[in-house]
Amino acid sequence: MPTPQARAGTSSRSGEGRTRWSFASADALCLASLRTRFRGTPVRLELWDGTTCDLSDTPPVATIRFHDRAALVGLVLRPILGFGDAYTAGRIDVRGDLVEMLEAVNRAWPARPPARNRRRGLSARLGLPVSARDNIHHHYDLGNDFYRLWLDEDMVYTCAYFETPDATLEQAQRAKMDYVCRKLRLKPGDRVIEAGCGWGALALHMAREFGVTVRAYNISREQLAFARDRAEREGLADRVSFIDDDYRSIEGACDVFVSVGMLEHVGPSHYAALGRVMARRNQSGPGTPPDHHRLTWVFPCGSRRPVAAGARGLFRGRSVQRRGRNDPRGWRQPRTMPEPGC
Repeated sequence: MPTPQARAGTSSRSGEGRTRWSFASADALCLASLRTRFRGTPVRLELWDGTTCDLSDTPPVATIRFHDRAALVGLVLRPILGFGDAYTAGRIDVRGDLVEMLEAVNRAWPARPPARNRRRGLSARLGLPVSARDNIHHHYDLGNDFYRLWLDEDMVYTCAYFETPDATLEQAQRAKMDYVCRKLRLKPGDRVIEAGCGWGALALHMAREFGVTVRAYNISREQLAFARDRAEREGLADRVSFIDDDYRSIEGACDVFVSVGMLEHVGPSHYAALGRVMARRNQSGPGTPPDHHRLTWVFPCGSRRPVAAGARGLFRGRSVQRRGRNDPRGWRQPRTMPEPGC
């Protein structure tokens, strides 16, 4: 008869075997899940123990290597957030062409309707003024030196407009600002309100190049300090005011209301509020509407809702026409606008 110690040892070895088997089965299930979800993507997955899984029969453009099981499970449960977090923490390596790998994954991403209701309640709460200020502080108040490393010299953060392939980033950003100003049909003496002015480049550009006065609103301390200092240095402080306040607190009338790249911060639940602000302040009519790793760490509570869908929420109950890309008239609201329908 085996001794108790022997029986215990046998039981322990058997338990270790079952544990190893269950982990191996879980790993295999995770790999199978990723292969099903991203079938046809020319990417190879490699686990910490050397196990590999190709997502496609074509040669891989890159290999994603997992250093631990948690990184693998995270990628299965929340692919975008899981990949971003694990890659940042060094728990995932990419061997090969990272950009080509990301493009291949994006092309193979399963089409599915947007989960509109999942984040709606959270978005509504986090879009309130106090939470909005916290979110902006999280992203923009990291220090201007950080942003100087990769932005143009004017510190323009939204997409540039490359009129020619050989244009520099500085040229492309100025072309974008000119393009926006043409859409707005600015004329000397216009009173402009800008919601979400960033580091102030567009506000200063409008005042300098088109002879308008601007009241620009922002709730980022770092951006406001930079913009005010630049306005003083360029002799534009008497024509551009940078105001530390939320867009919902905008007061006073204007001839032109402009906001570029702010819809993702406003969030779908608050589009109507921004639309009401625009309707109350804009007296003359013409204007342009503002344009799960990123949403968690880069833009907390940000929205990826398409611009076209956002425009419907912003201008509900009013007539809106979208001109062609090269039409200088751009977006237009009628001079006489009924009150928003919400």
